[in-house]
Amino acid sequence: MSEENTQSGGPGSCQDGRNRGREDIYPLWFAPAIFLGSFIFAFAMLLWFLHSNAYKLEKEELSADVSAVQNTVNLQLNGTRDYLLMLAKERGSGDMDAKSFQERAVRYVTDHPEMINITWVDADFVVRDVAPFAANKQILGLRLDLPEPKRASHLAKQQRQPVYTRPFEAIQGKPSFEIWVPVFHNGAFLGLFGGVYSYEKLLYSVVGPKVRKTCNVKVVDVSGKVFSELPPVGPLDEGMVYRVPMTPPENGFILFYGCGRGGIGWELLLLELLCMALVLAMAYSMLGLKREIGEHKRADEALRESEELHRLTLSSISDAVFMTDDSGSFRYVCPNVDIIFG
Repeated sequence: MSEENTQSGGPGSCQDGRNRGREDIYPLWFAPAIFLGSFIFAFAMLLWFLHSNAYKLEKEELSADVSAVQNTVNLQLNGTRDYLLMLAKERGSGDMDAKSFQERAVRYVTDHPEMINITWVDADFVVRDVAPFAANKQILGLRLDLPEPKRASHLAKQQRQPVYTRPFEAIQGKPSFEIWVPVFHNGAFLGLFGGVYSYEKLLYSVVGPKVRKTCNVKVVDVSGKVFSELPPVGPLDEGMVYRVPMTPPENGFILFYGCGRGGIGWELLLLELLCMALVLAMAYSMLGLKREIGEHKRADEALRESEELHRLTLSSISDAVFMTDDSGSFRYVCPNVDIIFG
């Protein structure tokens, strides 16, 4: 009987051993930990995708802004060129006198704040009229001796077509550029009309308030020299910088348009906060689960040790030991009971 009891307990002990071995290799908290790790990885990939997509949208929006500014500048420059060509045609045909020039030029400059003035230069390249007059009368009688106006005006006469100057410092003390349109009558050169632009005024006229708060915008030449710029707003992201030629390349008027990486939207920020809260809650639950599993494991170990000690103790006693419940049923019988009582 004693030998049978020992053998009957063997398989259960082996099964418990196998279960404990599996628990040692794969703890009960291992599967939830894998799930948590997978969730964190998926969450990180989701955030990477959302940020990449937001960055792409920012670049596309910036590119659209730059294209819009470029188109606006081109429209303004081409409009002024065509207007000066019209004035040149009327001056060449004798249909425009000094009074008419003042009235029309003043009105045009007033309607185009990017311009400083419109100048009339005679065949000797001497300034004979300018509009608006009061703010620019100091240039009357001056010859076009500054390098850029001199170069562009003579080239316009030779080519019989409008020519832009490169960026330079105007007599009025402002960084500017000019367009010179020649006037001819029956092949005779009569002079030129010059449209004088302020870079600063041009920037403010084409760049809206929203862009001024988020982007660095300035005018540079081909060498990178800055002629005018809006107040800088902060560091730039090199991936969000554009350099756009605004006049023919040989004239060197380049618009530098750069922004820093914008902040994330409130929707994305809220999603990130919610996901982070979920990750922290899951991590806290995992720690609690691991702690609870550890406590149960320690309690099971203590119980097994107590039962084993109890079994060994009773097995070592030579007397007959048994245990009954209140109804008289046997709950435990030691091997010696069978030997002593048969």
